[in-house]
Amino acid sequence: MSDLTLSFYEPVGEGPVHAYLGYRADVLEPAVASALADRLLAVLGAACADADRRIGVIG
Repeated sequence: MSDLTLSFYEPVGEGPVHAYLGYRADVLEPAVASALADRLLAVLGAACADADRRIGVIG
């Protein structure tokens, strides 16, 4: 496994996209991985809320 793995899975039919975040416990602490996941959710939420917004200004 890589130090950090992020995968997205599109469902068959209707439904939300699923994401998987995997990490090596000997490289990242659980709190760090959790913070990365929380930040990713915030960025994705901001992008979905305003699809015309440039990704570089989402902070």
